Parts: sequence; C-alpha cells; structure tokens
Amino acid sequence: MNDVTGRFLLRDKVAVVTGSSGGLGEGFAAALAAAGAHTVLVARRERELRQVRDLIAAAGGLATAVTADISDPAAAGRIIDAAGALGGADILVNNAGLNYTAPAKDDDPARFMSVVETNLLGAYQLSTACCRSMIARQTGGCGRAYRCAGSALSMS
Repeated sequence: MNDVTGRFLLRDKVAVVTGSSGGLGEGFAAALAAAGAHTVLVARRERELRQVRDLIAAAGGLATAVTADISDPAAAGRIIDAAGALGGADILVNNAGLNYTAPAKDDDPARFMSVVETNLLGAYQLSTACCRSMIARQTGGCGRAYRCAGSALSMS
C-alpha cells in the first residue's frame, strides 16, 4: 500500500468523477480507486472512458463507466442512478469542464454558452442531485460542495 492509500481508505465508498476519460479526472479516479472506492467514471468520450475503466480494473480497482454529457439536464439523474446501483454516491469530484480561447472579434456566444452549460449548470445540476441523494440516504448530507474554479455551493 502506498503512502496515500495507507492514510486515505475508502472501502465501501462510491466516488463519482466527471471528466474522467483523461487528464486530472483520470488521475482523481485512479487515486480514489487505489484507496478502495468504487469509482463511477463519467465523460463524453466513451472509448477513452472504457480505457480508464480497464486501467483501474487492471490495477485491482473497481470502476463503472457512464458515458454522459453533464450539460444535458437528464445526465445528472442517470449518473446518480448508476451510483445508486452501487449503494449511492459518497464522493463527487465535479471535474468535467470545457475551455477555449478566441479573439473577442471572433468569439461565438453559442460556444461560450456551451462552456456555461457544462462548467456551471452541469456541475450545479450534478452537485445538487448528488447531495439530495446523500441526504435521502442519511449519509450525513452535504455541508459544502466545492468546484475547482473556486465557487462554492452551500447545500445544508
């Protein structure tokens, strides 16, 4: 057992990680699985998502892949249902996000709205659905859910 997992055991916990088909999300999911959590991997890219699931399984971890776009309002329910089939989400890492750069003269408002729908609305919808699920299961509820961008939602 490495240094991190020796102090951070998550056996019998379910961790939902969005944007887990690569980058930081893949790293978060792998670390949570190494600590014993059953990870629910969520991303739009199905092939890459399955590869991450297979890598986690090869390392002895547990992972379930859910192909979803969190900007879709129906996605939060499907993700929480997948976590519920495993006992319910205990941890949510809202990592999915879009980013782009464009000169102001060439910027497209529709492109910007896709960023808002994913990074803000999608994260909000999944956070609230997850917290409601935790509260309903009486797992302590959600005190605060933090987003990497620095905003915080008080769910208590």
